[in-house]
Amino acid sequence: MAASPASSARPPRLNPFAFPSDTDFRFILLVVAVLAVSMFMYNWVFVTVHRDEYLATFQACALGSGKVSGLPEGAGPNFQAAIDQGVAQSGAYNLCMAPLVQQQNAWKLGGIALLLLVAALIYWFFPVWKMRRERFEPLTAEDAPAVLPALHALCQQTGVKPIPQFVWNPLNPAISALAFGRLGRYTVALSGGLIIQFAKDRAAFDATLRHELAHLRNADVDKTYLTVAITWAFVAVAIVPFAITLLMRPALGFVVGITWRVAALIALVYLIRNAFLRAREMYADVRASTWDGTNGALDRVVAALPATPTGRWRSLWLTHPTPAQRRQALADTRILLRLGFWDAFAVGAVTAIALRDVEQFIASLIPANVVGTLVSSALVFSPLIVGVVGLAAWRATFSRVADGARLPSVKAWALGLGIGLAFGLILGLGSALSTGASGAANLLPSPDQVAFMVLWAMIVIVGLLVFLRWLVACAGDWLRVTLGDASPRRVYILGLLLAAVVLAAWLGPLYFAATYAELFGGPGGLFAIGVAMAGFFVYLAYPALTLLLAALWAYPLASAFWRRTSATAPGWVFLDPAPPPSLPVEERVQLRRILLPALLLGLVYTVLAWAIRSVLGSLFSDALASDASKLMVAYGLIILGAVLQAVLAFYVVTRTSRQPIAQALFAAFAAGVVMSIGFLAVNKLRGGDLDLFFVETISCSILNFGALLSLPVVLIANAVARPKARVEPPRTPAEATVLPS
Repeated sequence: MAASPASSARPPRLNPFAFPSDTDFRFILLVVAVLAVSMFMYNWVFVTVHRDEYLATFQACALGSGKVSGLPEGAGPNFQAAIDQGVAQSGAYNLCMAPLVQQQNAWKLGGIALLLLVAALIYWFFPVWKMRRERFEPLTAEDAPAVLPALHALCQQTGVKPIPQFVWNPLNPAISALAFGRLGRYTVALSGGLIIQFAKDRAAFDATLRHELAHLRNADVDKTYLTVAITWAFVAVAIVPFAITLLMRPALGFVVGITWRVAALIALVYLIRNAFLRAREMYADVRASTWDGTNGALDRVVAALPATPTGRWRSLWLTHPTPAQRRQALADTRILLRLGFWDAFAVGAVTAIALRDVEQFIASLIPANVVGTLVSSALVFSPLIVGVVGLAAWRATFSRVADGARLPSVKAWALGLGIGLAFGLILGLGSALSTGASGAANLLPSPDQVAFMVLWAMIVIVGLLVFLRWLVACAGDWLRVTLGDASPRRVYILGLLLAAVVLAAWLGPLYFAATYAELFGGPGGLFAIGVAMAGFFVYLAYPALTLLLAALWAYPLASAFWRRTSATAPGWVFLDPAPPPSLPVEERVQLRRILLPALLLGLVYTVLAWAIRSVLGSLFSDALASDASKLMVAYGLIILGAVLQAVLAFYVVTRTSRQPIAQALFAAFAAGVVMSIGFLAVNKLRGGDLDLFFVETISCSILNFGALLSLPVVLIANAVARPKARVEPPRTPAEATVLPS
């Protein structure tokens, strides 16, 4: 079914439609980017129009909450007091600014409503304007008696329903076609030259029309013209008013400081728009190639297109891919299943910019609830990161697993996403006004803020490396067992939901540190990182953290018990009717090999806990009578249990071939369960109580601390033991034998 002549040496093309296409998520990313940048502009329009009121309120709230005082008092000798005071200062500042921020939000929401209204009007009336501008008229049987039945036959072949309206411009000698319209009413326009080609080269005519009908089948026509509409509306009701307000602030520092930021944001929106338009063309080509047949003319038509500028940087500004890129996608669809550095960068930048506005809006509703604000913001935008980058990771892993190649590297993704997040924060976190009480304009962020953001970005990138590597490993585990079944939609949706929760739990505290850097400068941001780390350890006794950490190994490990219905890949994996490769038969996971060492280690821990409590009780009976001393002993036993869990995890990860990380973390969890029971039993025998709160606190602490200590141990051990771990290549049916258990 390839558009180009089939080659026996060429592997069958993978089906890029097996997962949601990246055109959908590029469109969502564009909409979020336009709304976020527009809110950024409306924010500074509000500040300019209400300059005196804003600066007066800002100075009063900053001085009243201690915003300009650097680090909170008590940051040195009393860390808990510093945490409480830091949170109180942030809450006091938000509470003080709330009335003005509510006015600001109303201003921004009104601007967004106007932008969306203008975009809707442009989208609705664009087809009428297009018809008049291009002088299209309905194509009738009298105009071309043989063409209209052929067009209806092509619609039937491609499954396009209802049949669109066909129009043409008989005075246009070019050979071209265009699908456009609005929801429920689509039009395909033909040039006069294309009608002439119908008689001269029917195969090329059919290939051109199949490409346009593929846009309708891919449902990208509405997205395309909504993209055009929202871009024009963005220029008319966001950029133009913003440019006018610049004239109201003649200060050169303000004009330059805000202009370079907005110029960068506009360029980001423009590049995302172009990436969407390029992607839709290649997806339409691939869809059309499945109807074109092995002797079709689509490849020939694409090859005959005029050459376009090449080069990585010049191609970013193109709205259509080059003919070479289109032919490459036709020959090998794997190019559509990749994620690049710049894609991840754009996601990070848009997320960070939009996150600020959502955080401000929620803070105006619940100004004293800092934690609720951060968690809500993270829950809103972690799905954007996971929906684009996470799904792209599944798509890229699908390509590698189907080819039996090594799992994709996540370094470029983590680097692009981390730098994009830092870049977006520098642009969006109140960086056009200084953090001092003067409210003076900043040409650039202060040196301490830049230094903090560099450190912040490094922490984020390291965390993203671990997160994305886990995501890719999960995708590889599940795809290797579900490629023999129907679409893996259920498992990847579940995996992405879990990934969104994990990312939200991690993104919230980091974003809290970034906002703290805005309030208190770079040193305040470093302090907030320490606050976030200390707060995380406070949550060690929470069951919610236990469930989250358990899901990290339970989700990938569950794939080992999935019943695969076939040993060969089903038809949805490939586009071409070629013999599919046999899928590998995985080594079975033997739970007894995990549970038996975990049980033995738990019993050893119980004996040690009894011995330690007995020895300390006999030697220091008076000293251990106080609650503080008992708490110290309990902490010591919890740490001992975590260390033993990490040792067991290291042992398992170095002796397991399939899913070593998941099995190692499961072993640590199983041992932690036995240790918790042992700790509680020893405590009861030593005269302690077993109320529900105590049982929950001890059990969660042992399990969570053990999981957190085991995680870096198994990651490092696995990287050293398997630096080039590969997905097992496909086997022939004769080689697909069951391994011994």
